[in-house]
Amino acid sequence: ARGGEMSYRHRGDNHFVTANVFYTDYKNYIFERQTGDIEDGLDVFAFTGEDANFKGAEIQAGYDLGYVAGAEISADGLVEYVRAKTDSGNLPRIPPLSVLVGGEAEWDNIKFRAEADYAVKQTTLAEEELPTDDYVLVNLFFTWAMPVEEGVKLKLSVLNLLDQEARQHTSFLKDIVPLPGRNFRFSVSADF
Repeated sequence: ARGGEMSYRHRGDNHFVTANVFYTDYKNYIFERQTGDIEDGLDVFAFTGEDANFKGAEIQAGYDLGYVAGAEISADGLVEYVRAKTDSGNLPRIPPLSVLVGGEAEWDNIKFRAEADYAVKQTTLAEEELPTDDYVLVNLFFTWAMPVEEGVKLKLSVLNLLDQEARQHTSFLKDIVPLPGRNFRFSVSADF
C-alpha cells in the first residue's frame, strides 16, 4: 500500500481544532465479497483480492463556552467520512458520513455530558449489499467524583436515550441485529 495523510492541529486558550485527510492505494486488498449465493440458509462470502483505494477526512473541534451557575460549559463536535472503492466497484461495509456533537457541564466533582451521534443513510453500496438507514443516537453521561475517596468515581450512562432502531453499516449482521436499544450502564472506577 502507498498512502499519505495530512493533519492540522490548533489549540488556543479556549478552543481546539484537529483536521485529518488521508488517501491510501492498496495493491491486492483482501476483503470478503458477498457472492449472492445461499448455502445452508446462510449468505456465502468469498475472500477476494483487488486493487483498492481509501480516502477520507476527519474534523474534530471543541470550544470552552465559559461558566454558568458555577459549571464550566464546553461543546465539541466530530465529523468523519470514508470512501473506499476497488477497480470493480464499491467496497462493502464502509461506514457512512457520521457527525457527533456534544456538550459538557463540569462542577468541582460532577460532570454531565449529553451528545447526539448521527450516521447518514448509506447508499454507496457494494454488489449484493443492502442500504442502511440513517439514525441519531442521544447519549447521556453523569460522573460523580466522590469527595471522601481520592480518585473514586461513580459513572452512570444512558445510551440510545430515545430508543431508536439503529443499524451499523459496518456490521455483517446489520440486517438481522440492530444496535442495542435504550440501555443503562453503571460503573465505579478508582485511581490507585
